[in-house]
Parts: sequence; C-alpha cells; structure tokens
Amino acid sequence: MIQYSIKGCLFDSYHSIYDNTMTFWIKQLDHNNVHDKDLCICIKDTKWKNYFYVVCNNYRDDNNSSYFQKILQNDKIMSFIASYEYVKRQEKITDNYKIKKINSKVLKMYLLPSYSSPFHRYRVATMIEKLARFQQIRLYNVDLLSDQQYFFDNDIFPFGLFEVYNREEYCLNNTSTNEDSVNSCLVWSKFNNDSIESIDYQLPSFKNIHLSINFPKGKITQNEDELKSITLRSFDFSGSSQQNNTILE
Repeated sequence: MIQYSIKGCLFDSYHSIYDNTMTFWIKQLDHNNVHDKDLCICIKDTKWKNYFYVVCNNYRDDNNSSYFQKILQNDKIMSFIASYEYVKRQEKITDNYKIKKINSKVLKMYLLPSYSSPFHRYRVATMIEKLARFQQIRLYNVDLLSDQQYFFDNDIFPFGLFEVYNREEYCLNNTSTNEDSVNSCLVWSKFNNDSIESIDYQLPSFKNIHLSINFPKGKITQNEDELKSITLRSFDFSGSSQQNNTILE
C-alpha cells in the first residue's frame, strides 16, 4: 500500500456497492494550512464494511437453541452476510461501557457489499425479528446510511479539518482506541483543534458553477425541442462572476 498523509477539509463522501469502497473528497491545505484553491484529492477506504448489531435475551426456543444460533443457521439471512463476530457493547442501563466484561454480548453482522443498501438491511432486519417474539431480539444501526455509520465509527463530520493517514503508516507508531475504526484502512485525526461543536471555523474556498440550458424563445418548450445553447458560469467564493463558457451552440 502506498503510504500517505493528507490535510484538508472533508467536503464529500459516498459508498459504492460495486467495489465495496467508501470514497472521500478532500480540499487540501497547503504548507501554510490554507485551503488550496484548486487542489482536491479523492481517497478511498477499501476495507470498511457496513454492519449492524443484534442483541438477544437469554431465551431459548423449544429445541433449546439460542436465538443467536437460529440467526446464524438461517440460510436466507446468512445469504446477506459477509461475516460476523461477537462483541461487547453497552446495551442495558446496567452495562458499564468502561468494563467490557460487564457489557452485553452482541452479535455484529457485516453485510455483503451488494446488500448494504437501506432496502436490503431492512429486509434482513425483518427476517431476524420474525425469529422471536417482540423484544426478545433487538437490532441497532439498521437504519443508518453507510456514510453516517462510517462518520460515527471514525468520529468525523462534514467540512471538518482532518489529517488522514493510511493505516499501515499510522500504525507504525500509533494504536487506534476505537474498535469499529480498526475495520478501516484510513485513520482520521482532527486537525487544528477542529470540532463539530465549533462556531468560529474557517470556510473552504469553493468555486461555484451555474448551468444554464437555453431554448429558442417565443414558445412553450417541448420535450422534442432542440437546445439553442448551454452556458456554464463560474463564480469565486465572494460570488463575483469569473468566467462564462458556452459549451453548445
């Protein structure tokens, strides 16, 4: 893996089910920690997988099987799942999040990339809930979008200032304390004391583009009408017009 470190503002992210990656766009800072007007960098996290949690009461069915066993032995449910593991999480008010031995035993299920959409997660959740009576099985994080889940795991937020490392470089001298963020090939570190609660923050200098589609004047536009021209107008951060380009005429 190529080792790198990037400083900048996180301004876009999306999850792809086709190559199972989380993609991020960073508006990079220069050596004076000022936003570069033109340099935006695309980075990808190829290791992170979407997941949800299942918690069961210690009840067993008529065949003396635990509900965890019923879930893992159900071929239809497991056809959506890439892998799973048991973890300790604070689920009940009596759990102690600082002491893992006192926390609840939770089943963490990682979805196959092609089934990580909200629609498929809801289908899996519904099948799991039908295995037991109400409140004997509880699910968490099913309704979260992939981007939200990733942001929570790595404690990042839109338009925040971060220094991003790939994990191979970062782990030479550092250890991640977040179990969920370990399932990632990127490590995010807040830069310049940035915080989601900040009210005095630096705005990135984005360029704005206005697209105009022009039809012949004098009549109501129909679907079959030919275009007269398409014009792109570029604006700087202050809103003043920079350039007009007609790309079709």
